[in-house]
Amino acid sequence: MLSNNTRIGIIGAGAAGLSAALALRKKGYKNITLLEKETYAGGKCHTFYYQGRNFELGAVVIPYCSQKTLDIINYLGLKVAPLTKDRAFFNSSGEQIELISKLETIKFLWQVFVKLPYLQFKYIKIFKPGFKNINNELIKSFECFCKQNKLELFEKFSNSVCAAYGYGYFDKVSTAYYLKFLKLPLVLSVITQTGFIFLDGSANV
Repeated sequence: MLSNNTRIGIIGAGAAGLSAALALRKKGYKNITLLEKETYAGGKCHTFYYQGRNFELGAVVIPYCSQKTLDIINYLGLKVAPLTKDRAFFNSSGEQIELISKLETIKFLWQVFVKLPYLQFKYIKIFKPGFKNINNELIKSFECFCKQNKLELFEKFSNSVCAAYGYGYFDKVSTAYYLKFLKLPLVLSVITQTGFIFLDGSANV
């Protein structure tokens, strides 16, 4: 057992580094140093302020299924509010669009509630910690994986979530990362727009 005065260094003050520091402090360790290359802590949890409004560049929504995150929020007494349902999507020309059209809804729901659970069960080992010995099918980009498994609408939906939250674009990121992140409870939370947002922006946390 290490002494409570043991010097501990954590590289990176993102969500993982900050969570590790908090967990160590709860266990009684006092000599903890966080090393961060940026001028702010939070990593992908960063906020851009413009004309009196805050815009999240990552970690936009805390879904109801993220119980560990919600436990930390309650422990620290952070201010959050329920997510409002005024979502809108725009194309590269600035025109408002429907991400999934009404005609595509049934097909999209089939992909979410039937095909996605099947694939998550097929590759269930991906939900274990880490990425050791993952299936070769999960190394390819998520774009290729979705085309191969006829998940085109779910691919479009997923990219709007993962890219907006700062996790990269589906044509660049390995399927393993997307599949591990997009658990069904999270997907449902995004579809139904149920969750919380930080009132003053995550940068103020």
